[in-house]
Amino acid sequence: MPPWAQVVISVTAVIGAVAYLWKTVLKPGARLISTMDKLLPVAIELTEQFHDAPEAFVTLREIAQQFKADSGTSLRDVINRLERSADDNRAAVKTLEANIETARQLAEQDRAHLAAVIAKLDKANAGIEAAAETVAENDRPNGR
Repeated sequence: MPPWAQVVISVTAVIGAVAYLWKTVLKPGARLISTMDKLLPVAIELTEQFHDAPEAFVTLREIAQQFKADSGTSLRDVINRLERSADDNRAAVKTLEANIETARQLAEQDRAHLAAVIAKLDKANAGIEAAAETVAENDRPNGR
């Protein structure tokens, strides 16, 4: 084999080996170090917080499971029901506010109508009293 072919094959083998090392060792190692750089402070904080309570991670796992929706018994399902109930209550309040406003407007109309009826009755009573006085004067004997 000519020497130049051996050089090309050797360079290709070196490039392939470096690429394989990059893909399988160096790149995953860099990702691991980057992840550990983020994870380590959190792990240290958790260790400090739960130093005296080793069962805390079991509790945390149970709490995390409670926030997964299942068939209605988890905390997430309870929260969802409460949110739906709050939305229903808001809608009911808007309906009540509209009904109250309608009742207020009807009451104002009724008061205005009642005032007009009372004015007409007062006028009619005055007319009746005047007519009664006229009749009374006409029924009296002239000398008395």
